[in-house]
Amino acid sequence: MGKITSLRLPALYDPDAPVQNSGPSIDWVSGRWHISHSSLPMWLDKRNCTVDYTPLAPNSSGVLRLDDKVHYQTLTSDSVSQIHAVNTGWEGNPAGWTWRGTGWITQFISCDWEIFGYGELSGGGDWMIMHFRATWLTKAGLDLFVRGVDGAYRRLDESEYASIVAEVEKLATDHTELLSLLSQFKPVTNDSESPTGAV
Repeated sequence: MGKITSLRLPALYDPDAPVQNSGPSIDWVSGRWHISHSSLPMWLDKRNCTVDYTPLAPNSSGVLRLDDKVHYQTLTSDSVSQIHAVNTGWEGNPAGWTWRGTGWITQFISCDWEIFGYGELSGGGDWMIMHFRATWLTKAGLDLFVRGVDGAYRRLDESEYASIVAEVEKLATDHTELLSLLSQFKPVTNDSESPTGAV
């Protein structure tokens, strides 16, 4: 699998755990990511789903902000759709963010999400796993993001994926909701399925 830099329970399941040093830097998060696996139905009928993160100036209170642009295609169309949002960092938790859309409709939608595990992939590239809290529109879910060198698509082989899931399962032993979300993980279609390690 490579290297696990950090892995812990999402704060929702362990609110008393120290989280001050558990999140990646904003520079590490920045750039293009590919959605490899998800438990969220919104991605399972899509393909070529990418997320581009770009640092923004902190808000008036000095809180970190991160621009968020998602691009995707449906399984039956070549047209590319985009969702634009701005993420605002959580106070006291460098791994937590609040997503808010910028569109006519999405500006009224927000979602709290947290990077609770991340690391490096063998042969180059990175991975991170995120927990999304339930909203009035969506149920709770998990996403697994990957990227190769220079943000290129990097396919996880079965052993890499299984290793990441197994480590999360160890943490989630006493948390049935998190285990249930893991059991709902499914691969997200990508047209650039390349040999493992290719970039």
